[in-house]
Amino acid sequence: MPHIKLPIKSVAVVQAGRYSAIGVWIAVTLIALFPGGHATMATFQWGDKIEHFLAFGVLAFLFSVFWAVSRGRLALLLLVYGCGIELFQMYIPGHLASFFDILADLVGIGSGLLALAILERMTMAAGIKQTD
Repeated sequence: MPHIKLPIKSVAVVQAGRYSAIGVWIAVTLIALFPGGHATMATFQWGDKIEHFLAFGVLAFLFSVFWAVSRGRLALLLLVYGCGIELFQMYIPGHLASFFDILADLVGIGSGLLALAILERMTMAAGIKQTD
C-alpha cells in the first residue's frame, strides 16, 4: 500500500505536531520509568493495558503523520521501545514487566496506524489534494 500524505501545508502545524509527538514520547517514558508506579486511569484489572494501547496508538499516529518515516519501520521502532520499557521496569520499584503490556503496545501501534490509513482514505475520497 503506498504511503499517502495528509494535506498539511502549514509549517506551523507540522512543527506543532512534531513537538506533540515528542512530548507524548517523553511523557510515556517518564511515566513508565518513574519509580513507585503511577496512578492508573482505570480501577479495573485491564486499566494498565488500556493505557499502553492508547499511549502507543497516539505515538504511532503522531509520528506517522508528522515525521517522514515508513510505517513498518515506525511500528518496529515503537515495538522495540515498548520492549525496552518492559525490560527496564523489571528493575524499577512499583513496576512490573509484562508480556501483555507489550501485546497492548503492539495492538495500539496497529490501531494508530490503521486510524491514519482510514483518515487518509477518507481524505482521498473527499477529493482533498495531497501535499508533496
